[in-house]
Amino acid sequence: MIKVNFELCHEDAICPYRAHSGDIGYDVFPAFDEDYIEIKPGETKLVPTGIKSNFSEEYGVIFKERSGLGSKGIKVSAGLVDSSYLGEWHVAVYNTKEKPVIIAKYPEDWSEEEAYTIDYSNAITQAVFVDAYQIEPNIVNDIEQFETMRGTKGFGSTDT
Repeated sequence: MIKVNFELCHEDAICPYRAHSGDIGYDVFPAFDEDYIEIKPGETKLVPTGIKSNFSEEYGVIFKERSGLGSKGIKVSAGLVDSSYLGEWHVAVYNTKEKPVIIAKYPEDWSEEEAYTIDYSNAITQAVFVDAYQIEPNIVNDIEQFETMRGTKGFGSTDT
């Protein structure tokens, strides 16, 4: 188990937690002052979480979509937190839908026809802690000297 220090820097901030004992991702929640954040179709917005962290340089955090939101066209991008970053976590949320996505403190104020609404009390992403392996780069003249079954076959090569 690794020790992670969290600072709750907003009054609504919630410390990330696992919803179930076998979960790999820790739920991360929004925390902002406004009544809502609107994300227009095709737009990416940084959603504040009200948390800061400190942990060993042996680890990093990757944000992954929650399956329920991802399956509805709400994507998470640019989701990486390095151990050296001490600022507030923000989640880059991208709207692939044809109507606005609203993260709202009062979701009942929005109709299904005008926007897809996410309740402010729901997690917006999952934080997955990963090992931050240190690599030793080695420059070679021809990478194909290291023969593999796959070789240079790329996209779709598994299905052919």
